[in-house]
Amino acid sequence: MVIRSYTADSVASALKQVRTDMGGNAVVLKTRVVDSADSGKMYEVTACLDKPTVEQANKTLASKVSTESVASAQETTTDVEPAGETPRVDLTETTTAQQAITSFNMDSLNAIEVKLDQLLHADQLSRIGQRFVPEPIAQAMMAMQRAGLPEQSIAEIFNELRNDPPEAGIDNKAIRKVLIKRLEDTIEPELDLKPGDRVLVAGPAGSGKTSLIGRLTAWLTFEKKITVKLISLDNVKVGAMDEIASYADLLGIDEVSTLDNIKIETEAQDDDKVVLIDTCALPFASEQLNELKKQVEVLRPTHRFAVFSALTRSSDIESIAQRMAWLEPTHLIFTMTDLTDNLGSLLVGAAAMNTKIVLTTNSPSSADSFHTPNAKTMADAILGQGVDCE
Repeated sequence: MVIRSYTADSVASALKQVRTDMGGNAVVLKTRVVDSADSGKMYEVTACLDKPTVEQANKTLASKVSTESVASAQETTTDVEPAGETPRVDLTETTTAQQAITSFNMDSLNAIEVKLDQLLHADQLSRIGQRFVPEPIAQAMMAMQRAGLPEQSIAEIFNELRNDPPEAGIDNKAIRKVLIKRLEDTIEPELDLKPGDRVLVAGPAGSGKTSLIGRLTAWLTFEKKITVKLISLDNVKVGAMDEIASYADLLGIDEVSTLDNIKIETEAQDDDKVVLIDTCALPFASEQLNELKKQVEVLRPTHRFAVFSALTRSSDIESIAQRMAWLEPTHLIFTMTDLTDNLGSLLVGAAAMNTKIVLTTNSPSSADSFHTPNAKTMADAILGQGVDCE
């Protein structure tokens, strides 16, 4: 087994090098963008060949073994014909050709095996899902990676396409269709709030919790004609209560409670209104976190919204989700979706929190309020302008 990386100014050029050295049976392990000091961005394609011929091994391992070792191996290979098509060497059988291959530098081959095992464990092969990746598909894969789409989701998309290929073949249209279906599975079609509901809004600092409270208040008051009560548990952020009070004053909300004057009320006392509960930023200190948990238990929310900014990196969302597992959120909301096309984080959040996305909102400066996420729009943003799906 041999493995090697090829770098070129385009994916097509790199794949051409793979085909030249390894032939059509090569398995592409991964593609990525790399920086070049001379020419800016380059494209690196890593491929492997499970059962190479002597000629293919000579080409692909030229940078890792000496010319003398290759020559010696070729001389001891008595069953390789000098002309015509080079026969394939079966490395699983005890043959003279096998002995020739094993005469190569074994340290190099062992290092290759270790690297391949790492890639296999990282699910790189299953993510690709086929033995050869044409350039359009490679571009779609790279677009999804750049958008922060989870590796597991990419693997499942290509496995689905490989196991049930469309009649027209695996092209960008087919990829987009599967991606849209995966996104639709993470979306709650409609937010339904009614009098008597208690809605807790929680999330990390800067995620847009308080702004969301204001938008929900306006929506319930003016569109749904439902009375709203506001509660603020945030005694950490400077001016947090003033911000909630300004929303109440602007929207004509009479009932506003703070952490200092919350009374333990029965659900029947609020059965004619929707209670919106703002919280402090998700605390790191265990003492503050335990206090927040106690407050949540007292208020008995019927809905628990976990709020993330779409600008948050996928890796950070995963770690934050672990710290928020105690919340057991009923719904997921992403804010500031108008400021980025890297929407793979939405899938990361839905998977990490094991719940569905009910709303997305734009940045506070936007005139738009909030809306149910659109799977087709999200898919187009993830795949990017460089991937033609029409």
